[in-house]
Amino acid sequence: MSFSTFSGPLRAGTIREGADLNTGLTVLAQSNTVTFSDTSAKNLLKLPAGSQIVGISVFVTTAFNAATNNVLSIRQGTTTIAAITATAANIPVGVGNVAVVGAEIGFLNNVGGTDVTLNAIFAGTGTAASAGAATVIVTYVQRAVDGSQVPASA
Repeated sequence: MSFSTFSGPLRAGTIREGADLNTGLTVLAQSNTVTFSDTSAKNLLKLPAGSQIVGISVFVTTAFNAATNNVLSIRQGTTTIAAITATAANIPVGVGNVAVVGAEIGFLNNVGGTDVTLNAIFAGTGTAASAGAATVIVTYVQRAVDGSQVPASA
């Protein structure tokens, strides 16, 4: 299998210039895994400057089973941008219900002028977790470094 490399924006459409342009940007994805033993921040992925995060999905492949307060957090530095929380039960196998932190909507809309690393951390209370694994998938639009979405020229 091979990979393609490009530096965005990638243009698509037949009218690339002028007021009636019909171009757009590509939605990309990166993923990595996190487990119950990731109780310190684990670097997951690095997003290009100016990116707009359009989705965060968590596929739980093994239930996280701390006795109470199972929390899987997706963070930028020490700031939580999204999390899955199960206060009285396991985080079950399946597609996790990710709650985006409302105060971080500006960051999701534009990650800023430099590349940014997202990390994940698992925390639980009561009896320590002995199992838990998930794949975190972040979908994003790679925009220009300044966050602009419509390039001035082809």
